[in-house]
Amino acid sequence: MSASIGKSSPYRWLFDALRNKEFEFGISTDILAEYEEHLATYYSLNLAQNVTEGLLNSRNAILVSPSFF
Repeated sequence: MSASIGKSSPYRWLFDALRNKEFEFGISTDILAEYEEHLATYYSLNLAQNVTEGLLNSRNAILVSPSFF
């Protein structure tokens, strides 16, 4: 997902499709935290927080609580 954020990325279509609500996606708070940390390493903390907040508040997001057996 992080490779799709850049406007000139060949994977930008994924980020745009996500923003345009062309599909639903499952996400957990643990994954969001890891993703924010990863994005902050490559971009900025502000961008990372904006992206993860956008994902969390997206209408096509399905919040999941993973269970481990």
